[in-house]
Amino acid sequence: MKKMYAKISTLAFILSTIFISSQVTTSIVSEAARFNRFMNSVKSAKFGPIPYDEIEGNPFFNKNFLAAKVESATNPIPARYNMFTDSIEMINDGTIYELPKTSAYSKISFIASRENFVYLNHGVEANGYYLLLADGKNRLLKKLKTEFRDAVPALNSFTQATPARFENLPAEYFIQTGENLVKIPRKQNEFYKIFGDNKNEVESFVKKQKLKVNQELDLIRLVQFLNTQ
Repeated sequence: MKKMYAKISTLAFILSTIFISSQVTTSIVSEAARFNRFMNSVKSAKFGPIPYDEIEGNPFFNKNFLAAKVESATNPIPARYNMFTDSIEMINDGTIYELPKTSAYSKISFIASRENFVYLNHGVEANGYYLLLADGKNRLLKKLKTEFRDAVPALNSFTQATPARFENLPAEYFIQTGENLVKIPRKQNEFYKIFGDNKNEVESFVKKQKLKVNQELDLIRLVQFLNTQ
């Protein structure tokens, strides 16, 4: 009899866990559905709305919806990152929604690729999603951006029309320490200044390890070094 009660209790616990998990996931979708339904087009100043499919280039980090763990949700959610709108999109019953930009859903972890996006709210310029490259007391973040270039009609028979396109911009890198977010300069002579009192220590490590401060893998190594200090 005790074994039977134990099995019933275990089953009840599993079912309640599934129900709660479903509720959390559903609440995210419901919240997104109220405000953030995805518009599959770009408003052109010259030609009106242009569907994504008619625009050259790719605004997505990965066009496919992949299973991702979203903070505050137990169940994985099919999601993708839109670099043009700087938003996490999720799909539910064939409809695409944008994940609400709040601290409650501030980390999105793609399961298969192990890539993590974090949402930061550091003012107008620093507000948005970043790809997390190195974690710890110092975090290395990568900002991805895509811009829309409108179509340009042919001026005459000697020139060709230019179709509308998405254009990927050079990535920007940031170091976050607590609430402090600092953009990494592209020029090496400005690079060491951002480390303040640790300037000499960082410069010594970079030179000893023969790192290039404009290379992503070397920046990861540097931040990992800082996290051991």
